[in-house]
Amino acid sequence: MPVLSGWAVLEAISRGSPPTSSPVIVLTGWVDDEIQDRAQVLGATGALVKPFGVEELLSTIRLALREVYH
Repeated sequence: MPVLSGWAVLEAISRGSPPTSSPVIVLTGWVDDEIQDRAQVLGATGALVKPFGVEELLSTIRLALREVYH
């Protein structure tokens, strides 16, 4: 991202007033065990490491929507 990193955007969303109830799924090319933890701490509902398959994407979207709408 040219001006802000994705992490900075996620932090801004989570600190918003009022905070958003929209699910956020982090997509990254970095293979790092801490990505999931950092994404969760910052309020993301999921994180996927590229490349990922369609089924993994759909599963993550379903879980994110379930969190918000149940």
